[in-house]
Amino acid sequence: MSFKQTALPPLDSTFSDYHREFYAALNKSQQAIQASANQDLNQVSQCLNDADQHITEAADLFKTLEMESQSQDLTTRNKLRPYVTEGRTALSDARKALRAARVATSQRRDLVNRDELLQRGGDVRIDMSDTTAQIEKSNEVITDSRRHIAETELVGASILEDLLSQRNTISRARQNVGNMSTGLDQSDTILNTMQRRALVNRILVYIVLVAIGISCLAVIYVRMFHSNTAKRH
Repeated sequence: MSFKQTALPPLDSTFSDYHREFYAALNKSQQAIQASANQDLNQVSQCLNDADQHITEAADLFKTLEMESQSQDLTTRNKLRPYVTEGRTALSDARKALRAARVATSQRRDLVNRDELLQRGGDVRIDMSDTTAQIEKSNEVITDSRRHIAETELVGASILEDLLSQRNTISRARQNVGNMSTGLDQSDTILNTMQRRALVNRILVYIVLVAIGISCLAVIYVRMFHSNTAKRH
């Protein structure tokens, strides 16, 4: 099995580089797993360890790939999401392939050991039914372990999706807070302008009132002055 890299649209070169290196590491792991099938038991472990190292490298690259995707703007993130999801599935498949190879190697080693025991014969008497039962029990344990691992991976993927959703929610909340801050600043500016206009209007009213008062006083003074002048004559 090999992993085919899906062609990316024109994007940031950093994401493309991580994407290419990620699939290269996965394919190296699968090459090592395939090579282990043709090796003797003494060399199989080395091949599987090499595959494990390549998968670990791919997992680190995938984390970097996710962070690079999340650092993009919303439109670019939406474009990159299918490739991130595809990469997560490919990484999970690679891990499953490695576990299956380890199980197959273990079964192969058990068969070889059983054959060696059968060939020894002599004074060593082995109850083959017990050995078979132990092998079957071991296979059941391995099957249960694989099921638990698969369930754990599903839970981990679900948690990761929830964390990404929460991060997007927090980002939107921050944007809303920024917009509210801008609106408050504009409201403060409008209020300050209205206060200045109200003060100017009040001053103008006072000036008009003073002018009216002066006018009234002038009229009273003129009338009194003419009245006194008329009396004298």
